[in-house]
Amino acid sequence: MTKAGYQAYLASDKWKRIRAAVMLRDKGRCRSCGRPASQVHHGDYSRATIKGSDLRMLFAICGRCHLDATFGPTGKRTPQEVKRWALDLLAATAKLKGRKRRKKKPRGRYVRLAASVKVSTPIETLRALSERYAYGDPVPASASLQD
Repeated sequence: MTKAGYQAYLASDKWKRIRAAVMLRDKGRCRSCGRPASQVHHGDYSRATIKGSDLRMLFAICGRCHLDATFGPTGKRTPQEVKRWALDLLAATAKLKGRKRRKKKPRGRYVRLAASVKVSTPIETLRALSERYAYGDPVPASASLQD
């Protein structure tokens, strides 16, 4: 595809539909860093990718990561290097999707209270404290059920 042909393709309604589908699939986030995406990067220029029948090698991407994908430390990347970058990105995002998320540990005042009264969640702690203090009365910061 010539440069003029590629520019016409990017201005076409077909590309706008493909771009919208990729942005929707990636939830408007850069597949590389997670920031808001503003562009769609072609990992390769196969016929299926250009026609929009295969969206696997199209990525929502932010401008900074798009520059990184297009230009390496030695200058403009070759098509093979761009495809390698895209395949590495696919492998990395596949690993992230497969990982189980750890539950966050609760923090703050309620954790200290929970530790002192042997209840497991902040909600249980609040219920226990609400039974002790009248509705509307302020609960002191140092309150515990041990008093």
